[in-house]
Amino acid sequence: MHGPDYRNQAVSNAIHAAIAVNDALCLFHIGERAERASHSEATTALKRACKGTLLEAEAPRRARLRPRRLLAAGPETA
Repeated sequence: MHGPDYRNQAVSNAIHAAIAVNDALCLFHIGERAERASHSEATTALKRACKGTLLEAEAPRRARLRPRRLLAAGPETA
């Protein structure tokens, strides 16, 4: 079992991966990405990038499923 330092690094890596995916989707779909300092601008850009795509259609369903899966996994596997 890894200690808390590994968990902190895992969370940090997940955040950076989410930022990279957001940038990639925005660049691919609308040719631009949000400024790094603005979370609200990043959210707006991602919504514009996903508008009219399967990603937009699936978002509500996936948002309902994700928390349950994470909670069911428990702290040892999450």
